[in-house]
Amino acid sequence: MARVMSLAAAFAVAFAFARAAQAGPADPVPLLNGTTRATHVFTGSGVRIDANTGLVVLCTSLEKSKDVMMAVEVYQWDATVLNDVATGIGVSLMTAPGRTITWEVKNDGGGIAYTFGDVSIPSVGNVFQGSFRVLSTSTKITCSAANIDRTNSPPNFVWPLNLIAKTKQKGV
Repeated sequence: MARVMSLAAAFAVAFAFARAAQAGPADPVPLLNGTTRATHVFTGSGVRIDANTGLVVLCTSLEKSKDVMMAVEVYQWDATVLNDVATGIGVSLMTAPGRTITWEVKNDGGGIAYTFGDVSIPSVGNVFQGSFRVLSTSTKITCSAANIDRTNSPPNFVWPLNLIAKTKQKGV
């Protein structure tokens, strides 16, 4: 009986200190800027962000008449989210029909990352084997993404990243 009690106590301690499971891009979609409901439209993997490499995501609204809010969430290899779209700190943007938004995410030592596009995402540090997801108030968008050379202009390399619809691979 004492052995069973000891085993039960050990499990209780282990579960009390266990970290909640993270699903990364499969997590529930947060409200953009804390107020705007969005949907998970695309997922990408193969993200690498370091001193020499950054992530660029470009999305175009295919809406004919209404504005669209879009955001990009970046995840580390272990599914830890690296930027919080619910806070609205430089990651969500409302755009007009037909317009393209460009996000550049890079490691700038903890400061705000400069972007040549429309949205500055706070520096997320180094990311290896990471992923990202595109959130939007409309599914009528098209996106592309790449890891790019940050040290040369023009870049010496661009690594295109595959995008899938939400969490379902439908082909390459």
